[in-house]
Amino acid sequence: MSLTRQILCEGYHDRAFWYGLLEKLGCKFSKEHSLPGHRKSPGEYVGVTPDGGVVSIVPVDGVPNLLPAVETRLLQREVRPIQHLIVNRDTDTQAGEEGGMQPIALLRLAERLNITAKLTPEGDIVLEEGAMRLSLVRWEASGEAQEGVPNQQTLERMVSLAIHRAYPERSAEVSAWLRSRTEPPTYDLKEIAWSYMAGWFADSGCEDFYRALWREKRISAELEKILLENGTWRVAESLANI
Repeated sequence: MSLTRQILCEGYHDRAFWYGLLEKLGCKFSKEHSLPGHRKSPGEYVGVTPDGGVVSIVPVDGVPNLLPAVETRLLQREVRPIQHLIVNRDTDTQAGEEGGMQPIALLRLAERLNITAKLTPEGDIVLEEGAMRLSLVRWEASGEAQEGVPNQQTLERMVSLAIHRAYPERSAEVSAWLRSRTEPPTYDLKEIAWSYMAGWFADSGCEDFYRALWREKRISAELEKILLENGTWRVAESLANI
């Protein structure tokens, strides 16, 4: 069984979020997070898509390692063929600001490696007359500043915004608690996200928090709306061949 689709993401929380999303779309992962005959990368989770293909999620341990990992994967494409490679990162701008990685960065990387590539109207990169596709997925969510929702465009913002929309009383409670602390550290996006985890998802543990969100109907419905708007849902459905 050969690998056909792969996600390169920043870290383990992104991996958990993708895991939950792909499970929702019908992909199956084994307890070993691997498949017979597949050589795993460190931290890689491997599963089977509804159409019998293989998809994997690989955390690269930080933004500085993301483009080098993409370059390595492109250079390996002949010995390790793949149909669709997804590059996923936080946009890292403030809500309402422009910026962050754009698909053109992937196009230029392919061209620097002397790979024939073109940009599609959807924003994907098609390599070598369709032999392989590259897609950039940016974690971001539009909307005004909200209580209990980070303003920086990250996975934590998407998750917090979905919870706020599904359960506005929870975001008010999280915000009130963070403000009430004695000599608190900087009000950070991770403090907000982990406060939701501690308050309503503590039983499942820290990493599973990002999977558990997809098992909660009201929150998962709001996440789907966010991912439809930022283009992730289209890419995720193509991974699952829906």
